[in-house]
Amino acid sequence: RADQLGHSEFAPLDNSKVIRDWRENRRFETLARKAVLDEMISIGKLSELLGQNLVETRAQVQVWRKELSFASA
Repeated sequence: RADQLGHSEFAPLDNSKVIRDWRENRRFETLARKAVLDEMISIGKLSELLGQNLVETRAQVQVWRKELSFASA
């Protein structure tokens, strides 16, 4: 859209870096999710790793458990 208007991006993003960062983040989330759902780590430890408070982490784990129950149903 910016190119169509004759403007260039103010700070163009390096697509390869964005994709690499996204993959690393996604991989971490996948492993963290598996670890907590398989009870390999505690919710408290996950909370510490994510830099969240315990309430936020518990809410996220509940969402993951609901997703898992819907997927297996």
